[in-house]
Amino acid sequence: MQFRLFDAKTNETIKFVTYDMTVTKGTDPSADVKPLLRDFFQSPSGLLTLKVDPTNDTSLTIFGNRDPFLGAWVADPGGTINIRGPLLQEGGLYRFDIQIFGIDYPRNIFIPEQAPNFETFLSVGEVYNLEDLRYRGQPFNSTLISYYDKIQDFNFDSQIGTFSWSMPFYYNITRLRDNPIFVHEEIKLPKALFGNGTFNATVNGDPVSGRTLAVDPFMDQNAVILHYLINKNRILELAEEWQQQQQQQQQNQSVLDNEGINDETSVDNQTGLMTFVLETSGGVQGDEQEQISSS
Repeated sequence: MQFRLFDAKTNETIKFVTYDMTVTKGTDPSADVKPLLRDFFQSPSGLLTLKVDPTNDTSLTIFGNRDPFLGAWVADPGGTINIRGPLLQEGGLYRFDIQIFGIDYPRNIFIPEQAPNFETFLSVGEVYNLEDLRYRGQPFNSTLISYYDKIQDFNFDSQIGTFSWSMPFYYNITRLRDNPIFVHEEIKLPKALFGNGTFNATVNGDPVSGRTLAVDPFMDQNAVILHYLINKNRILELAEEWQQQQQQQQQNQSVLDNEGINDETSVDNQTGLMTFVLETSGGVQGDEQEQISSS
């Protein structure tokens, strides 16, 4: 991961940047979530590269020396700091909350109320190897990769050739509007069973097609790879639909419980699920198509 603070007018890299950095898993900035990393990092050259070696160690080890004035970890002449330990071990989304503590020279620090603040996210792919699946009497393996969060409730209906799975999603519209966001899910299917088929995909029950569903038959000679590519505008639409559904459910429950409906009820900060469904026609190739269809 590389960080660079620069002058927007000249593109000149600013020297001696000190970063106050907090890293957490997921997108919900809950006070109950313990940071995976919370420390100060300083780069005399202005470029800061954090090289992370994820391990099962019980604590993080940061290699380097601390600045005697601020106590920040100082990058080497190339701008690198090496970190080893339980960081970026799992797939999903990681949140980086960064405050620029100082610039230009080590003792030049910002007044806290005037310090620039940034929020960014890093997506790490979580790979799921799906083995011993069967379709039309044929065994096959598949690979599912989530670049946003952990997959839950994976299911393959062998009778109709339909895949489904879900993942946690933080449906806070304010956060979604204020930050860049993108959801990418990838599933790899064997061409022998699905290469000549057609695909119908949905997210939360809404159809996706065109650029939102990219079908790649070329990357792997034995597999067809499908990518769900959900951009920010589409995610906002899904979030608004999800909140409307939650509001309706709460109102219906209030009626059943003989309680008054509170117009101020809000679900804006609740975490729900984003659900993916992929229906396949199960087209097969060449001689194998004839063999399977006749069995």
